[in-house]
Amino acid sequence: MGGRPEITDQSTHKLVRAHVMRKYKRDRRKQKEQEQSERRRKSNSSQSDTVHQDSTASNIFQSKSEPPETLAFSNTYNAAFDVDAVHNSIINFLPAMDARLNPVHGLSIPATPRVLMLLSQGITNSIRTSVHSDPTNTYKLYCMGNPAWTFMSISYSAARLEVLKNEDNQESAYYLSRSRSAMNEIITTSPNEVEDSTIVAVSCLSNIACLSGSVSDALVHINGLQRMVELRGGLNNLGLSGITRRMVQWSDLLCSATFQTKPRLPRWQFENMPPLSTFLPETTSTSDFYEPPFNSVLKDTAILSNRVEVLDVLKNLHELTTFLNLSNIKELPFEAAYPDRLYGVEHKVLCLIAEEEKEEVDTANRYQQHDITRLLLRVSLLYIYTNLRQTPIGGKLRRRLVKRLQEFLNCSTNLPLLMATFPAEMLWTSFLGSYAATGTDYQSYFIEITEALSRGNSLLSWAHIISFLNSLPVLEDSCRKACNRIWMDNIGTPHSMQR
Repeated sequence: MGGRPEITDQSTHKLVRAHVMRKYKRDRRKQKEQEQSERRRKSNSSQSDTVHQDSTASNIFQSKSEPPETLAFSNTYNAAFDVDAVHNSIINFLPAMDARLNPVHGLSIPATPRVLMLLSQGITNSIRTSVHSDPTNTYKLYCMGNPAWTFMSISYSAARLEVLKNEDNQESAYYLSRSRSAMNEIITTSPNEVEDSTIVAVSCLSNIACLSGSVSDALVHINGLQRMVELRGGLNNLGLSGITRRMVQWSDLLCSATFQTKPRLPRWQFENMPPLSTFLPETTSTSDFYEPPFNSVLKDTAILSNRVEVLDVLKNLHELTTFLNLSNIKELPFEAAYPDRLYGVEHKVLCLIAEEEKEEVDTANRYQQHDITRLLLRVSLLYIYTNLRQTPIGGKLRRRLVKRLQEFLNCSTNLPLLMATFPAEMLWTSFLGSYAATGTDYQSYFIEITEALSRGNSLLSWAHIISFLNSLPVLEDSCRKACNRIWMDNIGTPHSMQR
């Protein structure tokens, strides 16, 4: 409970009693709220459901400045932020919200019309992820009682609206600063009593810091997160049906990618997981889960350089992407444990990259032919964040990964040799780099490599490209379409191929 071995039995007894009483009151309050929500739903059953829309959140925190700690918004100023997306009055979307939470009695912050609108946007247009998939539908209801989590969720919804409206009105920064203040108050009040909602809120704040490039904030949050997990006795003791554990693990991996270090938490082992093909429609053929026929030179190089694990990573990436492409649904089956499978691969990639960064290799001999395995590890991480994260990872974190990939290629004195020996692997790399670098100055660099490989290997059509890349992990459908557009716009025209 407390995490302090020096506390007395009497103190422990009082702490346990207080915890039990709080839980009892909280359960009673939730029960009453659910009963009231049920009555309201019945009385408003004639109203239509709110339409769910897909959302894109990859670049929300790409250029956000640090939130001012003393920024305040008046009620009049808040009212000016209403957007065209809300066509009806506040009453019209309350019944839809009541299906999952009680906006009047269950909120831990003042329920202004603007707050309710942003919460509604976050609920009805949730990001596409199964990290916090909850078959019991209690995740949001439970966390809504935590003011830090609530302000963080409102900040995220406000940021998404700012992106859609192409505005930068600092509303999201204001709510983010409120979330930090609420978190500081929670920690000060109960430093040794950490609830799941608090851990989840810190995880979200850590993720936002990584995506926005706030390295110092990310370090503070991950240190606090690690301490909270220790107070709870480890990942095994976290609740919310595994959601809290997944959120903590995701934050750990994002920070690892940011700082180029090993994940702080030990790798979580998942045993006896059924094949992914088990969770696909019956009409799906098991032959769709083929293993990529790796280039024989790549296999020999991996064996000689003692990096066979790279081939295992590529196989796992291919299997996960194939599952996404064949599923073709927004919400994956909870039983498939997709985020847990992805976590295992991402953890392995980050560990392998961190180990190589620490190796003392002679600079003159570092970039040799076996360097293709080092390259593929870095591309695999970018592949995960652009193909396998159901909502792709964007912001400054993606820019950082793209920059590292370009620097790695620039440092290689044998780039022409790599392109000649491993043309498919290098083309796969250049496509992923071009796609991840969309909208940045780095994209032209990868497009030049793509064009050189396309012309050098007589790849005159997109069908030739797909066939040429058959020995590598398949691209996720949306990524494949984007790469097709990039190739057609910059390389695939008759004029460009004749130059």
